[in-house]
Amino acid sequence: MFAALGNIEAHPSASGFVNVIHYGPDPDIEHFIAAQTNVFAVRHEAARSDYREVVSALCDRPMTGERYRNALRRATPSDVAIHDVIPTHVNVEYRQQPVNRWGGATIPAFIPAQLKRFGPRLAQRAATLRFLLNPFSLATTPLAQHWPHWELAVRWLLRETPHEFVIVGRTDVVGDARLGWVAAAAGERVINLVNQTRSMLEVLALAQSCDGIITTSNSLSMWTVMQGIPGLIALNRVMDDPEYYFRRWIEEARNTIVGHRSDLRQFQGAFVGFGMAAHRRAVEQRGGNNE
Repeated sequence: MFAALGNIEAHPSASGFVNVIHYGPDPDIEHFIAAQTNVFAVRHEAARSDYREVVSALCDRPMTGERYRNALRRATPSDVAIHDVIPTHVNVEYRQQPVNRWGGATIPAFIPAQLKRFGPRLAQRAATLRFLLNPFSLATTPLAQHWPHWELAVRWLLRETPHEFVIVGRTDVVGDARLGWVAAAAGERVINLVNQTRSMLEVLALAQSCDGIITTSNSLSMWTVMQGIPGLIALNRVMDDPEYYFRRWIEEARNTIVGHRSDLRQFQGAFVGFGMAAHRRAVEQRGGNNE
């Protein structure tokens, strides 16, 4: 979504505003897109049972091929002419294209308000840094393709560092018993919201109250770039390719990248620099001194 919105900015209209067709399963995304300053109107084309097949063709097939054109037709409302649609999703042909980053995103006001159901703990800040921790993103990437040392890294973070962690993610989507440890993570410095957020937009809203984001290479790793929040990102197998479009999207000064082949010690070393960047941002945000 974020890459597509960056590509929308790269195709400005004469009026400065655009009409957007959102094809996908999450209706809350429609409200997020509509909240952006350059969007005039949004139309949500609900995903059908062939959603994954359509998305696969749109992303993995040449834009001039028949499978791509058929998929674009299926993702477009029947009363909209295909020649009036400018595709902005990232396609396989973007490998050699320059990255169109996007900033200044606005979260709809009703999303942060929904977080009040988690009680006062989120609003209470300890003297230490607070990090959003999202080690898995299983909607599009199988567990086997994630960085293989996440469990060791999370246990190290909770045991050996003094910081506060808000843990998010969904393990109930795939029901993988190997992820039970993250749902059970607990402690005085842990706010465990695994399987409790209703949408990715709630996760983005949670990130706004944190000093840094520790995550796999999902949309949160792009949110760090858009919002200037320091990120520590452990790459999945696909993102380990330095030429991959989304890898180039997240390669930004405030992000610290841990390669898919990196071990726990390299993660620990990367955390030091990331923690310093998070501390500097916290000082800036709170208007204090840097002692």
